[in-house]
Amino acid sequence: MGFLFFTLLLLPAILLYALVATLMEPFMPVLRPFLDWFTQPAVFYMVCKVMIVVNLLLFVVLLVVRFKWKRAGKLEWGYIHSVRGWPRLWRELIRFVLFWGPFWELAWAAIPYLWMLMEVAGPIL
Repeated sequence: MGFLFFTLLLLPAILLYALVATLMEPFMPVLRPFLDWFTQPAVFYMVCKVMIVVNLLLFVVLLVVRFKWKRAGKLEWGYIHSVRGWPRLWRELIRFVLFWGPFWELAWAAIPYLWMLMEVAGPIL
């Protein structure tokens, strides 16, 4: 079981890390000052706060657009299937984004929030 865990999960992750590290090696002299600046706690927390606000704003926009489209009947299957070809595909894609988009934005807003929470609560736990 351990062999399967290693070969199926850990080995690809190790190889992917080695590949990314090899590809980024020529750019490290340029990226090093930015990475040093970005990893400072004050800058990192500010970026996390900006990400949370932007994702929550996008969440609200998606909910408002979904509400207006649903009220207008544009998310109904009858409206979507009333045309053929590319317009139908676009309508299905918009319906998909308006359904799953709010969940996606909430997840991306929760990641930096939980990261900051764990940084603060880490010493307490």
